[in-house]
Formats: sequence, structure tokens, C-alpha cells
Amino acid sequence: MKIFRFPHFCLLALLALPVFAQTPTFTVVDTTALNPIFGNAGKAVLAPQAVGFAGVAYGNNQFVAVVASTSETVVRWATSPDGTTWTPHSQPLPATYTTFQTSKVHFLNGKFIFFTGFGGGDGSVGGSTWCYFSEDGLTWTANMVTNIRINVVEFDASPTLYVAAASNGNQVASTDLITWV
Repeated sequence: MKIFRFPHFCLLALLALPVFAQTPTFTVVDTTALNPIFGNAGKAVLAPQAVGFAGVAYGNNQFVAVVASTSETVVRWATSPDGTTWTPHSQPLPATYTTFQTSKVHFLNGKFIFFTGFGGGDGSVGGSTWCYFSEDGLTWTANMVTNIRINVVEFDASPTLYVAAASNGNQVASTDLITWV
């Protein structure tokens, strides 16, 4: 019986080879198709308007693009099965709030999730923060996170815990996207 001895670096190279041999795939999302859907043409400077996109996520065979808007009484988003053809959607805000800030959208644990910071309906800076979540990107459940606006900028999840961080230093966590601490 003959024993072959390989230098340690050869073994490491052989073990790492399959990882580096994978070729990533990318889907190009055509956001120019979204501009006419949520454009500001003909609107006054202070009129309710879409001011851009807060983010795009993919899950459950659906793209979801969440719209950043100001002074509106609805949240806006668009869905697409292919990243090219988009369908606009909107949902009334809870109570008498107006839009102020929208987070990115992520697909975590089988759900699309984003956060909104609402201003008071009277244009005041007071407001609240809400979490929106949906399995299909079409029907959304909204739950209050806190009765102040904290401007969530990033969030993530483990299989059992959702955590969000805000630009003003606040952090919140939830096990069910309904009750937040």
C-alpha cells in the first residue's frame, strides 16, 4: 500500500474549489418602467408625491418595489413577476397620518417586510412607526412598532427574531412582526 502525502495547501485548495466554481446569476430590474407609474409629472412641489424608491426585494416568485413618498395618505408599492412589467398598488395609512419616511424592503423568513415613519396628519413632525409585512407582496398587514417616528434604516432576521435599527439610535425587536420591544 502506497501512501500519498499532499502539502496542506493542496488539500485546502481542493476543498475550496467547488465554492469558487459557482457562477452567480443576476436579474436586471427595469426601474425605468416604474418611473411613469409613480412619476411626479404635473405635481406641485409640496403636493403628495413619490420621491423615489426605498428598495426592491424578490421572493415567492415576485419582485416588490416600495416607494418613498412624502405627505401622502397611502403607502405605495409595485409588483412584478419578471422585473420588467410592473403593477402599481396602494393602501390607505392607518389613522390620520401622512407618509414621511420608508425603509428598504427585504424578503425574510418567507415575508416581504418594510417600515414606515408617519408624520402627523397636520404636517407636524410627530407621528409613529409601523411595520408592514406580506407573503405575496399584494396584501399587507400593518402593525404599530412605536408611537414615535424612529426612521428605520436597516433590519434583518434570524428564524425566530426580527431586529430593526433606526437613524436616531433606536433599536426594536419582535418575534412575530406584531409586538415590538
